[in-house]
Amino acid sequence: ITMYLTNEVYNFDPVYAYNNAEAESIASLLFARLFTLSKNGKIQNDLATGYDIEENKKTGEYTMVITLRKAWWSDKIKLTADDVVYAWKRILNSENAFSCASLLFDLKNARAVKAGNCSIDDLGVCALNDNTVQVTFEKPIDYDQFLLNLSSLALAPLREDYVSKGDDWAKKPGTMVTSGPFKLNKIKFDVSDTV
Repeated sequence: ITMYLTNEVYNFDPVYAYNNAEAESIASLLFARLFTLSKNGKIQNDLATGYDIEENKKTGEYTMVITLRKAWWSDKIKLTADDVVYAWKRILNSENAFSCASLLFDLKNARAVKAGNCSIDDLGVCALNDNTVQVTFEKPIDYDQFLLNLSSLALAPLREDYVSKGDDWAKKPGTMVTSGPFKLNKIKFDVSDTV
């Protein structure tokens, strides 16, 4: 498909596209999310096939286990729970200043990790296996709100082997892989003046 935009978009990284309507309109076609919103505002599965919530008030453990469907990146590599964990840890890394970090503040140790007071390895998210993400919370939360947060493009899974190559990974078709129904083929900026 060809898309015409009123503003030029130079970066399709979901954490930046999240704050830019033009970029989000394209990036939402490129990157799948765990959940999406239906036309009437209901949470529906996308990459996730379902989730289970477990609350153990005696031990103070509150978890959500999210099961992922089989999905692949545009280069035919399987999308895994590790891709979810990597994307979230990247957002909460104290060295990064992503405005979407607050979407994950319900995770155990998230605020301490973001402030640099705790190791990123202590963050309450892990991959139990290729298809299962376990999220740990510090206390009972509004789970419906958390699921709504997970429908944000900013929290889309990412591949560490591409993103870790540098800040330009999502600026041109040849340096990114995508997980959504489309991949970026070509970008053409028309600099001609028309009347």
